[in-house]
Amino acid sequence: MKQENFNAILTHFKIILDDIALIDLSLLTKMKRIYAISGKHTQNKTLLVVFSFTKSKILLKNAQNLEKIFFNIKKHSKTTYNESIFFHQALICSKAKNYLNSKEITTYAFM
Repeated sequence: MKQENFNAILTHFKIILDDIALIDLSLLTKMKRIYAISGKHTQNKTLLVVFSFTKSKILLKNAQNLEKIFFNIKKHSKTTYNESIFFHQALICSKAKNYLNSKEITTYAFM
């Protein structure tokens, strides 16, 4: 996935990141079409951003797997993340959205 695509999505939601780094998820998940980046926000916060380009609906079990991905990235990283954001292309059920929000993961839908 090209960084320009990530920047376009982030810019649309008025999220500006500097020092963007792509995070390799191959050891953490077998999910396809999922990408993670980290970067410094303009407010001196370090953000962890996960993008999902899948087309199937995101259910509660998918949200639990995503939460594990966020947890494992934070656990194995030397960086302290101030905020976690999940961008998804597919529909998300309300239980999954509420679950992610309860784990302090902000969700945004994009087309």
